[in-house]
Amino acid sequence: MEDFFLEYRSHILWVIGVVIGVVIAVFLLRFVTNLFYNWLLKKEQKKFPQEKPATLLLIKRILNSLWFVLGLIALSFVFVDRAKDTVILKNFELVLYLGVLEVMTIAAAETTNMWFKKSIQRKILNK
Repeated sequence: MEDFFLEYRSHILWVIGVVIGVVIAVFLLRFVTNLFYNWLLKKEQKKFPQEKPATLLLIKRILNSLWFVLGLIALSFVFVDRAKDTVILKNFELVLYLGVLEVMTIAAAETTNMWFKKSIQRKILNK
């Protein structure tokens, strides 16, 4: 057993380093997402006190889930054969693209919805 650890010591240390790095990156991204969410929530509450922040909460949840899934995909690089690296990288890029596209679509839809609401309210006030 000791021979195994001595022979594969560099590989084991590399795996531990990668796992720790990915975990730190995921927690850091989640922390930044939560900070950004709280900042946007305060700004939205000042500007639109009557609105519920459902869209912001949805985007926060999507981003936190996205960071977790991307972290799992990044960890799979450690345990999968090097011949599959291109497949894993393509999957990583696809998940990242779809996650960003989803967040942008929701943000654009909510912005458009708020613009229509304000426009309708303005027209009602102006009769």
